[in-house]
Amino acid sequence: MFSIKTRLIFSYSLMFEIVLIGYSVYLHHTLKDAAIAALDTRLESTAGRYEDELEEQYHNRMTIENSDIIAARRVISQQFFIALRDTTGRSVYCDTLLRNSETQFHDGHAVGDLRYTMLTINGNEYRTFSTPVRINGQTIYIARFSVAMKEIETSL
Repeated sequence: MFSIKTRLIFSYSLMFEIVLIGYSVYLHHTLKDAAIAALDTRLESTAGRYEDELEEQYHNRMTIENSDIIAARRVISQQFFIALRDTTGRSVYCDTLLRNSETQFHDGHAVGDLRYTMLTINGNEYRTFSTPVRINGQTIYIARFSVAMKEIETSL
């Protein structure tokens, strides 16, 4: 029905499209993984700054009060959301976004665990990092730091 020339052009075009689609999918996943790795680094850095601020507050008075937790929160960018629990699992501090959602710390979260997860809150994706907060080598809180994935999704 079609000439050999037409069939060859069609088959080469189809193979080229398949290669382009495969490369595009590979590139998308590679860029997304790199962006998430950069976001994870920012989350860890934020957690470190928050822990340093709490430790400084502790050394000033040898105790941590709610006002210290709130003061340390002011040091962190508003794009990050924080939830703190003590080692027994009792909520100590929680930003409004996390408080209004039904998300909880993972059951069985061990005191020494570092954990990255994805949360969906009000239809938006958030990358979270859970980590122990240590002062003088002793874990006093488990913190969850969350940041919106919207910036990454938009760039991709």
